[in-house]
Amino acid sequence: MESYKLNFLDRINLIFLEPDSIPRRGGKLEIESDYILNIFVFLSALSISVGGFYLTSSDINVVFILASTTIHWLCLSVLPYILSPFIDFFAQMKDKSGKTKDILVYMKYSTLVFLLFTPLAMLFKAFAIKNVFGLMVTFLVVSLMFAYNTLRGMNLIYDLENPISMRIFVLSSGFLFAIPMILSWFLFAFLLLAMR
Repeated sequence: MESYKLNFLDRINLIFLEPDSIPRRGGKLEIESDYILNIFVFLSALSISVGGFYLTSSDINVVFILASTTIHWLCLSVLPYILSPFIDFFAQMKDKSGKTKDILVYMKYSTLVFLLFTPLAMLFKAFAIKNVFGLMVTFLVVSLMFAYNTLRGMNLIYDLENPISMRIFVLSSGFLFAIPMILSWFLFAFLLLAMR
């Protein structure tokens, strides 16, 4: 258990503080177990929920926070699994070797940047940036931090240049957000036809 904690902390250090050492390791990121990472992803989801309620609501209900935390935890857990195959596909179109597992592990750890949501929400509320606008600004700032860290990982894992990795990330994110939108259009059309 103690050695795994050190490995976990070493991986956090590797991804957030020393990503330049990834190519020296051959671009490989190993992960033995996900339970400690899942705990921190859950804490990230809790941070999003508490920060959101702190910015928008005066009375906080524990049931709403738990429901919101569960939804955010599911979204943060699924996000790397959806986004990493798109990134790997577009990187392979640029004649790079497939490293889906490595970018997946990197993105799993990159979601831990959402732990900063509540501290940023408190900072923005202190500067009178609150309610829905404050929530959008906080989410935008943390999402840009996640995107920056993912782009940095793509550059190092796939040995890409900044404009190419940025284009790949934007295309992958576009597909990520387009798929639910298209599915919701089909669902909406189906419901309209069913109501006739």
